[in-house]
Amino acid sequence: MTLFANPRRNRGQVVRLGVLVAVLLTVALLLQSVAAAPPGLMAEEPQADLSAGPELLAQANFRPQPASTTVNTGAQFHIALYIDAGSNEVSTADMRLNFDPTYLRLRMAPQPSSIMNVHGALQYDNNAGTIDMGLGKSGTPVTGTIHYATLYFEAKQVVTPSAGTLLTARSVSAYMPGGAALTSSWQNATVHIQTPPTPTVTLTPSITPTPSLTPTPTATPTPKPGSICISVYDDLDGDGIRDEGEPLLAGATVTVKLTDGTVVDQIITDGVTDPYCFDLPPYQLYIIVVDSPPGYEASGPAAAYIYPIPEISIDIDLGQRSVTVTPTPTVPTPTPTVEPTAPALYVPLVLRDHAVTNGQAPRSQSSMNNP
Repeated sequence: MTLFANPRRNRGQVVRLGVLVAVLLTVALLLQSVAAAPPGLMAEEPQADLSAGPELLAQANFRPQPASTTVNTGAQFHIALYIDAGSNEVSTADMRLNFDPTYLRLRMAPQPSSIMNVHGALQYDNNAGTIDMGLGKSGTPVTGTIHYATLYFEAKQVVTPSAGTLLTARSVSAYMPGGAALTSSWQNATVHIQTPPTPTVTLTPSITPTPSLTPTPTATPTPKPGSICISVYDDLDGDGIRDEGEPLLAGATVTVKLTDGTVVDQIITDGVTDPYCFDLPPYQLYIIVVDSPPGYEASGPAAAYIYPIPEISIDIDLGQRSVTVTPTPTVPTPTPTVEPTAPALYVPLVLRDHAVTNGQAPRSQSSMNNP
């Protein structure tokens, strides 16, 4: 039996125990200092700024203006379409919309704004109630709030129930330069159609008392005109789109007419003024007609239907391309050659003593036919 332990082994156990106790004391002191430290001295993990995440930076919201409107049956009105892109660049956008053809009718093709000047598709179907638009921006992309296009409707009949009829989207999408798609959304437009109120007939009494005070009538303000600005340019490549470097064209006649043919205004372009702006009374339909100068023809539409809106300017570029007139060659008419007529040979026959004598003697045609 061993009465005393090995002193070397006891010494190693004591050293290990001391190290363990020192580690435990160090951890306890650290925890105590952390718990007692002021909140401002605590280290914090950096927090991500969710407000500037990729979802927000890649957003483009399509919206109508006005989003809600009330009109009478038979009334004509318009809805402007906008894209709120913020700091995102937009080069092209597609919009496919639905409307109820029972209550609404488009009066003309969708009118793109002057900003979106590249037309990929502009179609509508009043029977199906569909609108398809594909527009783009040539040159530098646009940011912020973008006027995309304007729709001109006519209210057909009263909506039942009173919730109104909607202008909804089948799909909307905006694209950045290079074709990267932005996350897009659409806000529905609501149109309330009502029956025009019946005017109240006020009967005039036989004796009208004179009021002590005569109210001063308030003059109805005259609606401010809308501007239609026309630029006629030389479409050098003949593609119907005004490209950078394509100049203005002089000598074209621009005529503004009402739909009944009445001429409202007319100018002849000088190749310098850009654009020509016509201030027109709003809320009626006009026709802009361009007569080409000599040697040119329209490279796109030669006329446009316009519905001015108060205090809003609509810009239109109308292209003209050069045509080469080939003169018709003049074919000389050959002069017929008159052949000389040989003298006639006449052979009279004379019966004399049963002998026949021949001789030449010219005489008239009648003599030949009547010897």
